Amino acid sequence: MSIVCAPQSSAHDWYPKECCSDSDCTAAERVLWDDRGDRTVFVGGYQIPIPRELVARSSPDGRVHICFRVNPGQLYDKPDLQTFCLFLPEQS
Repeated sequence: MSIVCAPQSSAHDWYPKECCSDSDCTAAERVLWDDRGDRTVFVGGYQIPIPRELVARSSPDGRVHICFRVNPGQLYDKPDLQTFCLFLPEQS
């Protein structure tokens, strides 16, 4: 199963192919950082932990976007989520 892209067709135009494959990217509701610097992105009912080694890219529209896939099966009673790319607004 894949997450459908955000309803803004223009937003999808800038997602790099290596991130999206035309169905894996969407705008996120929010991103939270904990005291250790770990990031969690919230999309729909998903709380997606972001691997530390994943370097965020700059978001052209100033919003948080994530490219991920929900793989069949579960890990530790949670969905198996595979994250490809994360886009964050520029920090000023």
